[in-house]
Amino acid sequence: MNVSFANNRFSGELPPGLSNGFAFQHLTVNEGNNFTGPLPECLMNCTRLFRVRLEGNQFTGDISKAFGVHPSLNFISLSGNRFSGELSPEWGECQSLTSLQVDGNKISGEIPAELGKFRLFNLSLSRNHLTGDIPQFTGNLTNLQYLNLAGNEFHKDLSGEIPSELGNLFTLQYLLDLSGNSLSGTIPSNLGKLASLENLNLSHNHLTGRIPSSLSNMKSLNSFDFSYNELTCPIPTRDVSKQATYTGNSGLCGVAEELSPCSSSSPSSKPLIWERLRKFRFGDIVKATEDFSENYCIGKGGFQTVYKVALPMGQINEILTLTEVKHRNIIKLHGFHSRNGFMYLVCNYLERGSLGKELYGEEGKVELGWATRFSILQGVAHALAYLHHDCSPPIVHHDVTLNNILLESDFVPRLSDFDTARLWDLNSSNWSTVAGSYGYIAPELALTMRVTNKCDVYGFGAVALEVMMGRHPGELLLLLSSPEISDGPGLLLKDMLDQRLPAPQGQLAEKVVRVVTIALACTRANPEPRPTMRFVAQELSAQIQARLSEPFHTVTIGKLTSLQK
Repeated sequence: MNVSFANNRFSGELPPGLSNGFAFQHLTVNEGNNFTGPLPECLMNCTRLFRVRLEGNQFTGDISKAFGVHPSLNFISLSGNRFSGELSPEWGECQSLTSLQVDGNKISGEIPAELGKFRLFNLSLSRNHLTGDIPQFTGNLTNLQYLNLAGNEFHKDLSGEIPSELGNLFTLQYLLDLSGNSLSGTIPSNLGKLASLENLNLSHNHLTGRIPSSLSNMKSLNSFDFSYNELTCPIPTRDVSKQATYTGNSGLCGVAEELSPCSSSSPSSKPLIWERLRKFRFGDIVKATEDFSENYCIGKGGFQTVYKVALPMGQINEILTLTEVKHRNIIKLHGFHSRNGFMYLVCNYLERGSLGKELYGEEGKVELGWATRFSILQGVAHALAYLHHDCSPPIVHHDVTLNNILLESDFVPRLSDFDTARLWDLNSSNWSTVAGSYGYIAPELALTMRVTNKCDVYGFGAVALEVMMGRHPGELLLLLSSPEISDGPGLLLKDMLDQRLPAPQGQLAEKVVRVVTIALACTRANPEPRPTMRFVAQELSAQIQARLSEPFHTVTIGKLTSLQK
């Protein structure tokens, strides 16, 4: 049984007999309410609890006494309340827990070692009053994708350091945030092994020494913040190609707007201007090509000349093929450039930036309504269908994520970032390495190393679900793939959608159902029954002819998993 009070503007305390006579598994009391007071004691006895969402209220009380040991508990979010007390070591017996979110409360004490027993993919304890060292066992949470410990007071005589064991979290993708603590010592070079990490924040601590050059290996980083520490020495050259912040480190120098340049007379130390900017100006291109030197010219056509340094012939052919791709929903690749081992592709600049920025930004819930989201996904589907079925040879993008979908001012999507794209040889789909972004990679790729267009289909499905849900669908996909959870498909669709938007009505509701149905088919664990992108594009473009066979608020995820090719 599922109990939901979400988005009802309720206040006061939860009834003391909330669970009397019921054995519910899902309790949702999150956004849109203002509940206060302690949690009812009856929750201690709800041994079948699987998913609990209480965030965004004003609940109080000792957090260690609010819940018992729930062997089936998989997801718990208590963020944005006023819970106090310490994290209970008994929670270590919740062996099924994969997501623990307790941000923005008044939790004190140390993180109990028992939490290291979990198979967590999300551990978020920011903005509390936790003390002591960051425990070394966090390096054993090998399924972790999101770690946020910001805004606490981790220290031990003001000498607590960042555990080098964090470098073992190879699955960490979305965030590593240790900002706003009292951490000291140097930045562990092991962090450079976090190749999938997208956002790193170590700001507002007391870190010293140099930024390790090994961090240049973190090719997935979109942003990182080292500001307000006591770091010294030049910054690694590659760091400036990211959205980096170094303010408040008087000992740092290098190519960044807030830093002074390092003194050097060596011509080889001069940075390439493209490493600093993502929006190109004509003067930058002139400097980068040394005034269009013939040494960089790799081809001339009727309307353009392409400048670049030499690359292996196979890679040149692939990039030149991409420059010929012309589609309304694919970013125009004007050319590419390489220097010191790095390749730079010259593309149009789109002011709105990525779909991820719009979806999770402050204005995302206002401007990205259901109709806009549907239209964006239509465009992305047509772009992938074009690459797979209309290009010769076919092209597999291989990294379909929110951050690789850029938006024009009118929200027209442009598929971008082809640095992992490959020409698809129909007779051979074996690659020697796995590229792409964790969380969007088809499950079979990690096992077989076989890349097909069905990998892009899976990535599109994950993106489509994320756009509809307003959060990454990892938890949902894990639930649907788990044989132990019998009622997972009974989840109501309306509860899984982005709660920042009002429920879709009329034809919008029908379009949302169509998108989620297709997305679930695209993310099937077995690649064979996944639809092709041509089929997906046709389905999303087909005219809505019939109304839903049942009220929207009764549609379940289980009823949407039966799409056939």
